[in-house]
Amino acid sequence: MKRLFALAGMVFILSNSVLFAQDVALNDDKQESFYFSNAFDKTKLSEVSEDNISSHPFGLVTAKYMYLLRKTYTYTEPATPTSPTNKTGIHKPLIYNSLLKLNRHYKRQFRKDNITVEKAAGELNSFLEIGLSVYSENTASLEQALRKAKKPGSIIRVFSQVVIE
Repeated sequence: MKRLFALAGMVFILSNSVLFAQDVALNDDKQESFYFSNAFDKTKLSEVSEDNISSHPFGLVTAKYMYLLRKTYTYTEPATPTSPTNKTGIHKPLIYNSLLKLNRHYKRQFRKDNITVEKAAGELNSFLEIGLSVYSENTASLEQALRKAKKPGSIIRVFSQVVIE
């Protein structure tokens, strides 16, 4: 009799854990969109001098986007008596580091011949434009989603959910 109750208890526990796992999977499939109103001004790309940028395998436009990203998201703290060297800080490090991770991902995919230059540049440039657009916005929900996204595929999914109005 004790075995019957133990078996029934185990079946109950296992069935609840399976149902809970299915609920979690269903909740992960929901795609939450992130809405931002500040669109990136593309005229800033033409203002970037070619002397300031380094070469990029996806071309001059991508190199300009990367320069603007670095210029926008990073800042330098001057040296102090207790810290004799300049320090580089990052505003919104989750967004900035995610975009750098995507840059590495697309470069790697291109080297492996998994993607064409045009497609890689187009996708990366659109994500960089999103990153530059949302800089001055409240991005707490986007950063929360990026905190969970560790791999490039999930970062791409998060940035694909961003809507610039």
